[in-house]
Amino acid sequence: MSDGFIDELRNALGQNSVLSGAAIDARYHHDLAGNPAPRPRAVVCPKTTEDVSALLRLCHRAKVPVISDCIMSTRPRSATSSKSWFTT
Repeated sequence: MSDGFIDELRNALGQNSVLSGAAIDARYHHDLAGNPAPRPRAVVCPKTTEDVSALLRLCHRAKVPVISDCIMSTRPRSATSSKSWFTT
């Protein structure tokens, strides 16, 4: 994934919705069992279902893989939670 693609995500979703580099904190560097995991190039925190749709459309077009997760949602693994994030 290029820096240009990360910029495109920021333009579509807002600067504060896309984390990269040092802005990605340690919780994203481990899997749910606490084992080290490869560091993501970006973490996206969508605020609306429209943001989720835009994110997935852009990633599909660019063939960028997406891993979704969420916390504190009434629907487990739901992309509609305000506490959802996506790593790419």
